Amino acid sequence: MPNKLYPIPQGFLLSPYMNGPDVYMDLARSPLETIREFPLAFDLLYELKEPITWKPWEQDAEPIDSLFAEWGRKREEQKERFQQNKRADAALMGYSYCAFIACLHWINGQSVSSLKPDLVHLGIKPVNSVERLQYIRENPLQFHSFIQLKEMFAELEKMHKKKLLLSTFNKEKPLG
Repeated sequence: MPNKLYPIPQGFLLSPYMNGPDVYMDLARSPLETIREFPLAFDLLYELKEPITWKPWEQDAEPIDSLFAEWGRKREEQKERFQQNKRADAALMGYSYCAFIACLHWINGQSVSSLKPDLVHLGIKPVNSVERLQYIRENPLQFHSFIQLKEMFAELEKMHKKKLLLSTFNKEKPLG
């Protein structure tokens, strides 16, 4: 798939991280490198009905684990900013929000269709996700938003590990 500009669908707009009208994607790299740079790359292409052969929501744990690891690096960057009495980095918070939304949907085997998702249909999600995500979207530069996002990532990562353990257990369980 060539590197080019793609239009950002209305549901994917999130200022200042993705405020449109287009986003450039370098798809010459591996899929994991692509999602580490732009977590919603394949979801956005899927939403635009572009042909894609790799769908992170249909993969095993690797794309989700990759985003959790990247979140760990971004979390430390943001934490350092707060320790220096600086404001949150808006682009970093936007990236982190998008990465969380991606992980949340992929764990549930679904693609992201909007950054303001209706989470009713998701079986695996942190408690009070809708309200917490709305607060983060509306107040991305506040320290409390960073703390909420950090806690939601931690909760989701535990749920992800539990899901992996249960799926491993169910595969190993003999029939009969």
